[in-house]
Amino acid sequence: MRRRGLRALARLWGACPAERLKLWLLARLGPRFLVSVWAVVVAADGRVLLFRHTHDRAHPWGLPSGRLGAHESPEAALRREFAEEVGGELRPLALVAALCEPNLPALRLVYRCALVVPPCAPSVEVDGWAYFAPTALPASVRPLQRVAITQALTVTAGHAAGEARSSLTEPEVYR
Repeated sequence: MRRRGLRALARLWGACPAERLKLWLLARLGPRFLVSVWAVVVAADGRVLLFRHTHDRAHPWGLPSGRLGAHESPEAALRREFAEEVGGELRPLALVAALCEPNLPALRLVYRCALVVPPCAPSVEVDGWAYFAPTALPASVRPLQRVAITQALTVTAGHAAGEARSSLTEPEVYR
């Protein structure tokens, strides 16, 4: 009986021609979760850029990150957050991972990025930044961000070895 009911609902859903109505219903009735973006900036020597965030005492060191705004693309959110937090500019090169936060309704989109303008001004959210070797990350870096860094470096190593690229554009040399 339950299976028949689900099939009937699926047919009804498929018969509805109004895509906007379907999206509206899903947005109101479907699962809710946070979508944020993380930037992995890798220097020419292989070190990774981390920010010292003021809003998380347990995990102050972490990737440049931020939440998507309404109707904002992930790439635009990365650029906006980086500019707001440290006065710099970055360019997303490749989406390298989409990670679910364990036990939280959160999706993290991880991008490998290149610096266009390096960080130049601390803010209320970020009071410092530094480059760290992937093998010498501060202990306070969140476990899922460690996974993100590893995946971004794997993609970077694959590009260096001549494997197929999945990036948005060619990498830029840091200035």
